[in-house]
Amino acid sequence: MCIRDRLRGHAERYAVLAVARKLLDDEVTRFGVEHQPELLARAGAIFAHMTAGRYSGVSRLLDERGTIMANRADGKMLTPVQLSTGAAQQLYLALRLAYIQHYCARSEPLPLVMDDVLVNFDDARAEATLRTLAELSTEIQVLFFTCHPHLVELARGVVPGLTPIDVPPAG
Repeated sequence: MCIRDRLRGHAERYAVLAVARKLLDDEVTRFGVEHQPELLARAGAIFAHMTAGRYSGVSRLLDERGTIMANRADGKMLTPVQLSTGAAQQLYLALRLAYIQHYCARSEPLPLVMDDVLVNFDDARAEATLRTLAELSTEIQVLFFTCHPHLVELARGVVPGLTPIDVPPAG
């Protein structure tokens, strides 16, 4: 195979990839324009609920990276790296839950499977987040796995009629 044939093959592959990238970029932009305000508003409400009002919402900077900001109740805006580990994890969970609600409102709801997402939360954060998950469970099925008995007890206090299932260790 001559160099010209190999170059032609690479050029064709590049053209296909360039078109695919342009289509994906356009779709990401369209999704952002059409849905980002709703998703950020919903994520902000979830985040405010999960933090018991310590944070009032979520916003996005108009910088090149579209940095997500946590809006404190006192008006100060913090980047995720400026938050405690627990607050940052609550922020990211709020963003995921907002997207899940957005998706499920437009499609067949799928179960949400969570495995020890509260491991770095203190009891107050965990309880507020469990309340949020309990509210979400009225819309979609939430399967919550944990190996921490105190989280099961917190969940029992938040969700009336909760029936935990004890899964014995393998082996």
